[in-house]
Amino acid sequence: MLKKVSFPTMFLCILVLTTLSVLPVCAQPGDVNGDSTVDITDICIIARAYGTNSIHYPWGTGWDQYNPAADIYPTSGPDGYIDMNDLNLAVSNFGSGVTALTPQPQSGPTWVEGPTPPPIFVSANTYFNVAIEISGVSGLSQYQFMLSWNSVYIEYVSVTEGPFLSQGGTYQTWFAYKDTYLPMNRLLVGCSLLEPVTTSGSGVLATVTFRCKQQTTGMETIHLVSNLYDININGIDHHDKNVIVKQTP
Repeated sequence: MLKKVSFPTMFLCILVLTTLSVLPVCAQPGDVNGDSTVDITDICIIARAYGTNSIHYPWGTGWDQYNPAADIYPTSGPDGYIDMNDLNLAVSNFGSGVTALTPQPQSGPTWVEGPTPPPIFVSANTYFNVAIEISGVSGLSQYQFMLSWNSVYIEYVSVTEGPFLSQGGTYQTWFAYKDTYLPMNRLLVGCSLLEPVTTSGSGVLATVTFRCKQQTTGMETIHLVSNLYDININGIDHHDKNVIVKQTP
């Protein structure tokens, strides 16, 4: 029996807008900012220059500027266009070099509303969904999160994009994930808007399906670490809540 569980994560954030600086491209295909990893910040940089080219858009700032660092396709050298080929190359290498995420500083007037949610109750050999939800965010343009768990009783099955960032399909997004970690106890998910807009409010970022493999006792924890970014790829301070899973008798 599939049980749909909604798991809220509450946020209140401060936006600090600064000028974007781009670092040289690293040898790893898709590592646009040169930090030896390919994560959502690299996809963000490509998204900001998406649709531009070196001929007609060599000027401007932000979304209307051709950025040679984001022109990563083909790998032999830039072709002068920031298009789907560049995004596909970054997404195909999404998660390379990423072993963990560092939580954003939990400072300023940020808060988590309400007590820790009660455990998710599941039975052996059943599937259950965990909806990663955001609440009270302002100015969100892209995010990434990592789920990790140490239990041999919990098995990852799949992940699907939620409607929050695209506002039900109004805006185009690029959704990527890495689920090939060994051993299979981590999932990295990222999503970026491809338009110069932001999203505010509350909603579902993604839904992750797990399977409870066998009978156990006690509670298991699925750890959540997320990074949120505004339109200028500045981090948004926030709090995360872990998921607690407990089997029914």
